[in-house]
Amino acid sequence: MNSKLKVSKLNNLKKPLSHKSQEWVRRHLNDPFVKQARKDGYISRAAYKLVEVQSKYRIIQSNHNVVELGSAPGGWTQVITNFLNEGQVFAIDLQEMEFAHNKLNFIHGDFIEEENQIIELINEKITKIEGDRKIHGVLSDMAPSACGDKQINHWRIMNLCHASFEFAKKVLIKNGYFVTKIFMGGEEKDFLNELKKYFRSVNFFKPESSRKDSTEIYIIAKNSL
Repeated sequence: MNSKLKVSKLNNLKKPLSHKSQEWVRRHLNDPFVKQARKDGYISRAAYKLVEVQSKYRIIQSNHNVVELGSAPGGWTQVITNFLNEGQVFAIDLQEMEFAHNKLNFIHGDFIEEENQIIELINEKITKIEGDRKIHGVLSDMAPSACGDKQINHWRIMNLCHASFEFAKKVLIKNGYFVTKIFMGGEEKDFLNELKKYFRSVNFFKPESSRKDSTEIYIIAKNSL
């Protein structure tokens, strides 16, 4: 197994977010959800998107074990841990986390290239805790590095979505759930149809906290077969 792959409770590296343009910085600083995130103690405004998902669909329960793909810097992870009591979250990313919690197990790795090793590591950890292997949900707010072409951005994120779905199929228990972000661009309908073969309920959801000019939307898939 790759020596990098280990479950860690310690996440000490704190890096400032890079800003690609002054225009983006101004919009970011004036964003009401950015300001609210500071007040509420969230690492990023992305937290409110999962808050809205949870408010509408009630997917995360206190005893659930959840895998979060592409977790850094930790905005969604904060929200997940807020809903957990007996459960654990396994956060996977190539970047270090800016968040630590006693319910958080951070795995520094590539869930695509090192999928089998990561799944084995998660199973080992859950077996030690519960004596059984149970993952109730797989969540992803990942997005690829953006370029100036929206169609290319769409294709890139759809590749991530397909990889995330394949990962979810290998770890989810029956009646599990899968949440992923996409950029609208044409291929989302085919992906939705693929999900419907594996989940009883599949829906699009656009949070109020998503920026109005963004093509992002979330797919909420529930009750895996």
